[in-house]
Amino acid sequence: YDSFATFFNQRNISVIGFDLPGFGKSPGKRGHGVSIEFMLLCFKAMIDYVTSNYPQVPLHVFGQSMGGNIALNYQIQSKDDRIQSYIIGSAWIRTTFEISPLLIKVARIASNILPQITKSNDLIVEEISDLPSIVEAYKSDPLVNGRISLGFGYSMYLAANQLDAYTGPFNNPTYLAQAENDKLTSFKATANFAKRNSSAITFKSYPDLKHELHNSSRSTDVLEAYYAWMKSI
Repeated sequence: YDSFATFFNQRNISVIGFDLPGFGKSPGKRGHGVSIEFMLLCFKAMIDYVTSNYPQVPLHVFGQSMGGNIALNYQIQSKDDRIQSYIIGSAWIRTTFEISPLLIKVARIASNILPQITKSNDLIVEEISDLPSIVEAYKSDPLVNGRISLGFGYSMYLAANQLDAYTGPFNNPTYLAQAENDKLTSFKATANFAKRNSSAITFKSYPDLKHELHNSSRSTDVLEAYYAWMKSI
């Protein structure tokens, strides 16, 4: 996200981010984020930190993929009026690939018994970006774990299902962006989510990109669109 932050810094917008528990440099068992409820508490703690330290600065939230799932669920559950808007890239509302019913059943049982057991997250790394350099950087990043716990995975699966069925209300201005050819999270699910909540959501599609829109051959166009929309709020 360095280039993402640099883009907005050059436009006098500060960017603050954090690694979720179990991921990146944050503590916790790798790939075990505990639950969507715990993630929402962490998200709120970050919002509390930003608003207490920068009380006069408009706050816009950006969430990518799983982060989009968390941000959208936070918006629905909290109705936090400290947040001016949300920008969501490639939200995990539904995966493009089918999840085995057997795996879902095992994860449901394991979430109550041994939730910290991890497995591969089955991410098709080549589908992250249309730029080979981004794919290679992801593969070589020592902070990328590539695993997810059964308990956390099941909790996030349920959180995604909740979004996939949600019909409102949806109060904060929100910008959703997704690649039509995304092989990781479902373009159709995101488009339908936007349609069901059209009064509050602006939806932008990209026919020629992959999952990480901000890390792509058209990253400048994507970020310029984010910026223009933020300025219009």
